[in-house]
Amino acid sequence: MADRSWFIIAKAENAISVSDLYYSTVGKSHTVAYTCPILSDEGQVLGYFSTRFNWDYIYDIIDSARIGKNGDIFIINNSGYVIACRNRKGILTENLKHLKAAQLAIQGETYGYLFEKDSMGTKIYGYAHTRGYNAYKGKKWSALVSETL
Repeated sequence: MADRSWFIIAKAENAISVSDLYYSTVGKSHTVAYTCPILSDEGQVLGYFSTRFNWDYIYDIIDSARIGKNGDIFIINNSGYVIACRNRKGILTENLKHLKAAQLAIQGETYGYLFEKDSMGTKIYGYAHTRGYNAYKGKKWSALVSETL
């Protein structure tokens, strides 16, 4: 696994590393890698511990979200790529950065909403930018919720 980006980054930073969402050819699923060095009592690196997050659990959260019949919910990474959505399509291939709500969220605006028109009519988009937890800065992901009016 020494050629995998999650390992290269953890080794280079010599610290806990959390990857962005990626498709694991080993696990045959989308996942996030959590990797950290294992240190001796003297502080020397003995090896690395790495585990994977079962990405299917994100859908428990998405499926329980209360949105309207004409609504949708997306989780996007800091480049605008869909990393989770209700229909489970377009993961890591569909990019929403063309939406103003996605742009604002990616830029770090904490939360808000706005109206946008498209071929289907007018939609309201709510957005929220993740902030991490405690010392963990997060991956700068965002949630977008849309509702067609």
